[in-house]
Amino acid sequence: MNRNVKALLVAGIPFLIGLAFAAGVITTGIKNQKAVQTNDGKKDAVSDTKSTNSGGANDDAKNIVMTTCAGCHGSDLKGQVGPSLYEAAKKYKPEEIEKILIDGKRGDKGQMPAGLVKGKEKEVASFIASLKDQK
Repeated sequence: MNRNVKALLVAGIPFLIGLAFAAGVITTGIKNQKAVQTNDGKKDAVSDTKSTNSGGANDDAKNIVMTTCAGCHGSDLKGQVGPSLYEAAKKYKPEEIEKILIDGKRGDKGQMPAGLVKGKEKEVASFIASLKDQK
């Protein structure tokens, strides 16, 4: 019996820690998405971004960023678990941002997963790069 309990603890504790972490990430993403949707009566942090394609592609990229990236980078994109996308826009060229979106990146604030915006990397990279001109 002791052996079974020990084996259960050895396998169960890391599982529970991982489950708690995943629940926290999901909850944070949901809270950030609700903040973006309701806007809390404040101006959207990225609403003034200049559209380069009469709205269509850039609006699509903005929506992707606000739904996919805001969970880690914050609903205002100024950093949370992940770094500020405004600072990333100042630090990296659009091609470098696109490569990070494709390949992922390990940084001092954690790991940026690869492939979160499959097929839209160029548009999302262009949108993120446009943030460098904002405060």
